[in-house]
Amino acid sequence: MGERWNNKEEMLNKLNEKCNM
Repeated sequence: MGERWNNKEEMLNKLNEKCNM
């Protein structure tokens, strides 16, 4: 479960980076 959450956080982080650009 923890790993799954980590994956979601990584996806969100990537989206945030795209928005930042």
